[in-house]
Order: sequence, then structure tokens, then C-alpha cells
Amino acid sequence: METELRRIEEMVQEIVAEMDYLRSREQKLRDTNESTNTRVKWFAFGTMGMLVALGAWQVVYLRAYFRYAVFSFGICCKVANSFPGQSILSRASYNFALGSGAHHGGSF
Repeated sequence: METELRRIEEMVQEIVAEMDYLRSREQKLRDTNESTNTRVKWFAFGTMGMLVALGAWQVVYLRAYFRYAVFSFGICCKVANSFPGQSILSRASYNFALGSGAHHGGSF
């Protein structure tokens, strides 16, 4: 009977040791999971910030590009305000037809 009680006591000690090991392992995994979630959250915020900054930069760049393109292609600044309902391209074709850049010597 005494040997039977010792065997049961050893089994209980093994079970307690196993539960302590599993509890510590669970705590380590929980810490790893929380750390990973925090990193993913900050990575997502960083990515969104970069996308917003890139979009703003593109708007600024394209505005400057088209502002420069309007003057470099010789789109007439004098008639730019006289056609409020027309686009830049229609003003450019109007200027081309007037002879500012036409190599054939005539108008359309």
C-alpha cells in the first residue's frame, strides 16, 4: 500500500511539473504574440503614413510639372485667361493653329 501511495505521489508531482512547464510556455507564447501584434500595428501605421506622404508628394510634383509644361510648350499665356471654359490642350491646339510652332506656314 505504501508503494502504491509513493507511485501516485510521483505521478502527481510529474503532473504538477508538466503544468508548471505548460504555464510558463503559454506565458512566453502570449508575450511573443503581443509583441508581434504591436510590431504589425506600427508597421501598418508607418505604411499608411508613407502612402499619405507619397500621395502628397505626387500632387505637389505633378502640379509643378504641369505648371512648367504649360510654359515650356509655349501655350500662350496671353490667351490662357481668354478661354475660361477650355482645357489647356484646346488652348495649345489654338496656339499651334495661329502659328506659334506650326512649321507648315499656314493655319488649320
